[in-house]
Parts: sequence; structure tokens; C-alpha cells
Amino acid sequence: MTTTTIHKTVFFNAKPEVVWSFLTDKDKLGTWYHPAKEDLAEGQDYALIETSDDGVEKTIITGKVKEMSAPHKLVTTFVIGPFGENSTTLTWVLEAFADGTRLSLKHEGIAEAAGEGAIGLLMALDKGWDEHFGTLRSSVN
Repeated sequence: MTTTTIHKTVFFNAKPEVVWSFLTDKDKLGTWYHPAKEDLAEGQDYALIETSDDGVEKTIITGKVKEMSAPHKLVTTFVIGPFGENSTTLTWVLEAFADGTRLSLKHEGIAEAAGEGAIGLLMALDKGWDEHFGTLRSSVN
């Protein structure tokens, strides 16, 4: 199976430092994606949670922060239920651009982590990133 990578690029009318905070601050992550139990920190594991209507928290995404170079680059592993114990890699690159920020995401290793039937999960993740970035635009701008 060949390596499968999703590439996304989004523009914001905000400085890289502002956009960075929405990628690494536990509470700001929750405004557009899923809240984290802790702020993201280099070398540390992270967990993103979902809270049901009855207040029960469930961990839905886990990983490890591999690299942080604020406010320019963030590299993490990314594990969701369908991957089992396998992980993928998220690389976020923030660049100052036209008085704002260009944010690029590279999500690598999906086919390898998903195994059989990877195309369905690949399509779901691709759509999910589009939806999350729409919400991120509203949160940041």
C-alpha cells in the first residue's frame, strides 16, 4: 500500500502567534476542534476529549507532540479508534502571509494506519479537516 497524505492550506486574517494559540491551547482547541486535557507541549502525550450531554468525558484522539517551534511548526502523532494502535503524523506549518497567516496541514500515513478499507476513512478525514478549518476561520478571525 502506498503512503497516503492529506494536504490542506488555509488563510487567516490574524498573525501566526494568534493562529498558533488555537493549535496548542487546550481551551482554544475546543472552539474549533476538540478540547484537550492539557495545553500541547513538546515531548508530551496529548488527549482530545468529547463531552456527552450528560457530562461524561471520552477521549477521542490521542498522540504525542514530536516538535514545537512556536509559532511556525507543530508536529504530532494522531491516533483515532479506527487506527487501533497505529498512528499517523500531523505537520502544521504557519507562515506570515499578506498581513495574515497561511496555515498548511500535512496528514501522513493514513492508509498504513487504517489498513483495509482505508479509502472510506481517508474521505472522512479529508471532509472532517475541511469542516474543522471552516470553524477555525470563524474562531480566529
